[in-house]
Amino acid sequence: MKRLALHACGLAALALAGCNNGSATISRERAGQLVVDQLVDANDPTIVFSHPEPVTPDSALLVGSPTRMGERTAIAIESNAWLFWIDDEPGARFDHATRFVLVDRNSGEITVHDANWWPILDGTPLWIDTAEYWDDDNWVWGSESPRRGSLALPEPSLEGACQPGFGTALVYNGWEEDESGEESFAFDAANMGQTLEGLGFTVTHGSTAGAGAGEISKNGLDAWFTQKAKELGPGDNLVIYITGHGSQVSEMFAGTLGHGDAGGIYSGVLAQQLARFDPGVEIIVIVDTCASEAMLGDLQCVADLGLSAARSDQPSFGDLDLAFLELFGGADPDVDDEGGEFTSALARSMRELVEDPDEFARLETVAQEGGGSFMSTLVAESTIRQRMYNLAEIRGLADAQLRMGAAKTRPVAADPTPPQCTGDPGGSSSSSTDGTTDTDGTTGDTDGTTGDTDPTGGCADPDLEHIAQALAAALGTDVDEPVCSGGQSLPAGNQTLHPDGIKTSDATEEVDWISGGSILGVDLPSDVPCGPGAGYTVLCTGMSLPIDGPAAIFYGRVAAPIDIDEPDFSYQYAFVFDTDGDPSNDYVPGPQYPADFFAGSDLWLYTLHNAGEGWYTWGASAAVGFANVPSSERILIADDVVALIVDQDEIGGDAASWRMTAFRHLGDGGAAMPWSGDVVPPVGDPLTPLP
Repeated sequence: MKRLALHACGLAALALAGCNNGSATISRERAGQLVVDQLVDANDPTIVFSHPEPVTPDSALLVGSPTRMGERTAIAIESNAWLFWIDDEPGARFDHATRFVLVDRNSGEITVHDANWWPILDGTPLWIDTAEYWDDDNWVWGSESPRRGSLALPEPSLEGACQPGFGTALVYNGWEEDESGEESFAFDAANMGQTLEGLGFTVTHGSTAGAGAGEISKNGLDAWFTQKAKELGPGDNLVIYITGHGSQVSEMFAGTLGHGDAGGIYSGVLAQQLARFDPGVEIIVIVDTCASEAMLGDLQCVADLGLSAARSDQPSFGDLDLAFLELFGGADPDVDDEGGEFTSALARSMRELVEDPDEFARLETVAQEGGGSFMSTLVAESTIRQRMYNLAEIRGLADAQLRMGAAKTRPVAADPTPPQCTGDPGGSSSSSTDGTTDTDGTTGDTDGTTGDTDPTGGCADPDLEHIAQALAAALGTDVDEPVCSGGQSLPAGNQTLHPDGIKTSDATEEVDWISGGSILGVDLPSDVPCGPGAGYTVLCTGMSLPIDGPAAIFYGRVAAPIDIDEPDFSYQYAFVFDTDGDPSNDYVPGPQYPADFFAGSDLWLYTLHNAGEGWYTWGASAAVGFANVPSSERILIADDVVALIVDQDEIGGDAASWRMTAFRHLGDGGAAMPWSGDVVPPVGDPLTPLP
């Protein structure tokens, strides 16, 4: 079966001329000088790291992107070379701009690869430990930077300013094995945990592995949120704090995962979890990762307050004071801070405000007069105050972002049917609890008859002949015989069930499947190009693979032509598979979406159209926790025909089965009428075996 994997951001390679010493071998020192002379601007805050030993074509050099992003990108080493790594934003947490540099030991030729993470050489991550990072013995550019000793948390000093039981908090550290910043992230989590405990919060700590005493793992988050949603009610406070490495999610995948990734928690997933809570629970989310603002937009409909350490285009920073200032000058207003600049400044500000009786009384008055809560007022005031201590913000490197929840984000007791907040995951299907799109499931009916074969050529059934012609025009090959003999006529206008398991609607027009089928082992004359064609459009993923073997084709015809530029309705067309017949790795939808279209499948190949915008196409696999994966899928839209063309290796063997789905809505995931859907076979019925 074709190997499916995610890839880190693309690497741009640049070759620069070096000196040629004939047969002489260039020393590490000389190579470092070449790198500094040609690639470093003395006015920029830059550190150039140098590996002490040469690398060879047998060395394995990888970009250290988080394992949750899939297979790490490899950098080819084509000769004996010296390895350098340039961090263009010293002290920044990841992801952010860095450069991998190889200097040929014989010619001095310099090759530069742009990346956003640290290097991993022969399985060992380089310079991820704080002490190694700031050790100038590992540099060829920078100045001395002595560090303090081990990190030590201050003792909690809030002295019971708030009563025990004041609220519930989750403090989550998303650091993973072999990533940079372990000590710093652990310190931040402990610091914020102690601060919240001092405020009277009951704090649960979480981490990816859940290895610490009393910690829950990432896999335990769903159960934790489910339980807390049952326990908490109106007037209760819930604070979620997340630290770790973070990044923006590509727009192509934002509809699946949300726009932000914080320590492996995606904003769309978190929004679904928070949508479970009673509207009277005040929810505050604090995120200290790179690009953390990208998390906030997806949370405005479910959180009362969101706070990020940086904008969506900025990294967050670890402790910069001594290291940063000795390199680039300036003064630090908080020389005793440790951990990350933002979290240390925020925690200090929260402590100072609560410990001061006058400030405490003022915050209570502000909260009462403004109709808000004490905790949201404290966080908002602390966000302003932390700017005095946050060196990254003082130097303009990162700007904390505070977002209030959208008005009437959720129902309230006095108004049980308020307007839906745009994108509210409580009333839509934007994402599921495992980080993937809850592409809305409905019920349908697969009963139909097999089309007759015309022995003189062409299909006797005009619907099937129409499909065969559309496929032939796009693929450049005759598929009349398999379409005529294998296609099905399907009942029109069947009633469908919304994924919430409650609302129903009749399948109409662009989503009503009236015929469909599948073909295996098609030898295409060439790969199928992506983009517009003569009377059709081929949609591909952003991580598209070639179709380099026999293809499988899955097709359906709907009751009306599809407007590829539809301005009002949003569409979704999907082909989902159980590739191995093993139910243990199939997708099980959350309780809020019992009729999810994708239930019981482990591979999703689908495309989405947002009203008035373009089309976005993805593949997602259970093999990587239903994250997005590269795929050879091509989604063909030709008038009223929708088809999937894919390398047959991707969809499994003899035990594989499949389902086709269609959905149309007004951009709210079917939260309001009109919406329409159709799914063949229905959710709850066995998937269709491959022919």
